[in-house]
Amino acid sequence: MSDHSHAAEELQRLRDTDLSEAQLIAMGEVSVWAARLERMLALVVANLISKQSDAAVLVTNGLPFARLCDLGRQLSALRPDAHEVRREFERLDRLMRSAMERRNEVLHSDWSPREGGRALATFTRSRRTTRREISVEEVQGVANDLAVLAGDLLWLYVETVAPDDSTIG
Repeated sequence: MSDHSHAAEELQRLRDTDLSEAQLIAMGEVSVWAARLERMLALVVANLISKQSDAAVLVTNGLPFARLCDLGRQLSALRPDAHEVRREFERLDRLMRSAMERRNEVLHSDWSPREGGRALATFTRSRRTTRREISVEEVQGVANDLAVLAGDLLWLYVETVAPDDSTIG
């Protein structure tokens, strides 16, 4: 928290991004669904380690997204080639990595408003900077993809990985 005290109106003015409300809501949805996707991924990977062990949850808690994907791929590879969990995890792994890369572009760009509900996103990765206009619908599309993938992981957890007596709550 800042040591500075400001009136509510001043804080509102300081936070004003000049982006549309729809753009900001869509960005928030991307953030929410990315967090849910990561949490579901951690649960799936923990259950690939052990269906009965609380230690598996301790192992996966706090792991970065890419490490969870790598670990999940390695653990699912220990299953027979034709096993449904292995095939589904490999399919989801590719899709999740792509969706999270788009999430990074949305959440880590510097945004400037443009006409017609579009905004200019400036994204820097290593020594490469890209600039492109992104519509609200495109940002919503990233949130939609993340939500679908989180649902697919939930299905994988419930149908093929979770212990028989598990409940999600």
